[in-house]
Amino acid sequence: MNERLTAKLVITAVGMAVFLTGVRLEMEPVRWIGIALVAVAFLLRFIGPRAGPRRGPNTGGTAPKPGP
Repeated sequence: MNERLTAKLVITAVGMAVFLTGVRLEMEPVRWIGIALVAVAFLLRFIGPRAGPRRGPNTGGTAPKPGP
């Protein structure tokens, strides 16, 4: 696991715990804090470099042709 994935999982778990604590104690501000933490964890997936095929200097963006 990389650091970003670990951060997302931790923030999500804390957000869910805070949200459920707010539900159990009937405290609306605590519930909103939990929702905000889960939303932050969700938004973290859009930050940073995109994972995808790496294009080297010789690839040209096309697949190699099969040999004879």
